[in-house]
Amino acid sequence: MPIFTAPPTPEPAIVRAAEPDPYAGSITTGLDGSITLALPANQSQEDLAAENQISSAVEAKLSASPIGATIARLDTELNQKRLSQEPSGVTSANQLAGALLLSSTHFSEESERQVVLSRASAAMDAGLAINPKDHSAQHLKAVLLLSEGKTPEAISTLEALCKEISKKPESSDDAESLMLLAHLLQKDDPKRYMEITQEKQKLFPKSEHWALDMSDKSAIETLLMRENALAGSRVLDSATSFAERKGIWGLLSEPHQIDALVSRFQARTAEDPKSLSLALGKAEGLTTLGEIAFGLMKDKRGFDPRGAQIIQTQAPQAIEAVLKLDPKNWEGQ
Repeated sequence: MPIFTAPPTPEPAIVRAAEPDPYAGSITTGLDGSITLALPANQSQEDLAAENQISSAVEAKLSASPIGATIARLDTELNQKRLSQEPSGVTSANQLAGALLLSSTHFSEESERQVVLSRASAAMDAGLAINPKDHSAQHLKAVLLLSEGKTPEAISTLEALCKEISKKPESSDDAESLMLLAHLLQKDDPKRYMEITQEKQKLFPKSEHWALDMSDKSAIETLLMRENALAGSRVLDSATSFAERKGIWGLLSEPHQIDALVSRFQARTAEDPKSLSLALGKAEGLTTLGEIAFGLMKDKRGFDPRGAQIIQTQAPQAIEAVLKLDPKNWEGQ
């Protein structure tokens, strides 16, 4: 798994936070490269210095990452929209948190990973302050809690969300919330697991049912890899910049992550067939899966009928759908 690296950056200035703020703790970079951190007022100078050093390293690595420019853009958008309580600010928050969650999987140092998760948490808090009922924001909050090892809190968040979904589903993404909760309860509460999966099937009969044996030691890690990939894909919901899209796909290292994104984009394009960014996501995912399948066949590691179908039929059809929406789209060509 790739690890972010970056050159040294200027020493950050220390600013003690006077009052709690839903977006406190974020790191802002000035035009001159200086970094300002919002830090608690009750820490010792040594603790502050150590936290500064870690935060500075994280910021440098994020800036140099394939989605560094995307994170900076979303950070600016969210800061502007939260001040005016603009409703679309929750979308910016979801996308920023998603990009940070995906990025967090590429940090090998736990202290640095926690800083990235803290930034994602600050973004989520800002989004939920704008719209506490937003389903995507609540789902991402649960994923964040799970990433921090707070499984009971993640389950409580999802239980509350799934009650709202049962009353009024918003989109096919809600099916993922139901399945995430089901998997977290699978081992300790199989009856509840069955209830939730049946509810998901009733509300979303066309959605994919993916299974994971939660008794396996690596199950939570696999689950988080899938969820972090899906979180990062939210940036692709509206991004049409080739550089931004390439950066997100470049952080996906496992076929099952890409498979999850393809399933999501297939469901989302069915709901919104005129969205170019969603159509691009579907085409990019299928093309990537096709390349993986072709590589396996080329290495003589087995013929995958599903892979052949993707290469010969599904990917070309998805690319054709992109070109129908935008005949001049050079990615589709």
